[in-house]
Amino acid sequence: MKIVNIKENKKQHMDLLLEADPEKEVVEKYIEEGQMYAIIEDEMVVCEAVITKYDKETYELKNIATLEQYRSNGYAKEIIKYIFKEYRDKCKRIIVGTTQNMIPFYVLNGFNTYHHTVKNFFIDNYKKEIWDGNLQCIDLYYYSKNFDKTEYKIISVDEKTREKVNKILEKEWEETKIISRGKIIDGTKLDGFIAIKDTKIIGLITYIIENDECEIVSLNSFIENNGIGSKLIDKVKRCAKENNCKHLVLITTNNNVRAIEFYQKRGFEFSNIYINAIENSRKLKPRIPLYDDNGLPIKDEIEFKIKL
Repeated sequence: MKIVNIKENKKQHMDLLLEADPEKEVVEKYIEEGQMYAIIEDEMVVCEAVITKYDKETYELKNIATLEQYRSNGYAKEIIKYIFKEYRDKCKRIIVGTTQNMIPFYVLNGFNTYHHTVKNFFIDNYKKEIWDGNLQCIDLYYYSKNFDKTEYKIISVDEKTREKVNKILEKEWEETKIISRGKIIDGTKLDGFIAIKDTKIIGLITYIIENDECEIVSLNSFIENNGIGSKLIDKVKRCAKENNCKHLVLITTNNNVRAIEFYQKRGFEFSNIYINAIENSRKLKPRIPLYDDNGLPIKDEIEFKIKL
C-alpha cells in the first residue's frame, strides 16, 4: 500500500468521489481547488480524499471514498492519518462536514471537536434528495481535528505528583473518597496519568484494574478542546491492554450529559444502567447533592464500556 498526491488529470479519478458526493459540478470545483490523495493497492486506486483551504488557519476534508470491495479494511483511517501528518504543521485545524450517520466514524478517527452546523445544506445545494441509508440528509455537521498547540506531556502519577493529584480530587469530588457501583474507592491510592504543562497539571485521569477489567474512576481536563481528555483515555487504554484487560469501563451519572456524549464519541458503548444507584451512594457519601447546577436530579449510574 502506498499513498500518493494526485496532481494531474484529477477528473479521471472522479467516479469514486462521486459515490460519496453525487453533485458532479461541486466535486469538479473542489478537486481543482484542492489537493487529492489516493491509496494505491493491487496497482489500483482503492481510496481517495480531497482537502481544500478553508481559511488561513483551517483546511477542510471535502471528500473521502473507498472502493466498495475494499471497504472495512481501514483504508479511510489510513488516508486520514496521512493527511493529519501532512497538514499538522500547515494549519491549526482540519474540519470535515458530514451527515448524521457518519459522525461516529469521523470522531473515532480524530475529528473529535464539534465545529458548527450548516442548516438545510443538502436541501439548498443538491438537486435531488440525498439519503444515507434510511436517513434523509438535511443538515451538514462539521467536526474538527485541532492540532494541539499547547505543549504538555503526559506522565504517570507518582510520589512527587501525588499531593497535587490529591488536591485536585478533593476540589473536584469534595474529598478523595470516590463512590462507584456501590464501592468506596480511595482516590489517594489510584494509579493514573497527568497532563502537565511546565509544572501545572492541566489534565488528570485515574483508574483501577481488577481481574480482567480496567475502570476509569475519574477524568478531568482543565483546558478544553485540546484533546487532553482523549489522550489521557488513550494512555489508560494502552495500559489496560498491556495488563491483558478485556474491557475498559467507566461510570457516569444520568445528569452528566456532556460526559455521556463525550464518551460515546470516543467509542464507549452503553452497557448498563443502575437505577437509583446514587441513593445508595449517598449513604456512603452524604455530600452527593440531590440536583446538579442545572437542576437535573442526580439519580442513576450509567455504565459505558469498550472491548479491548
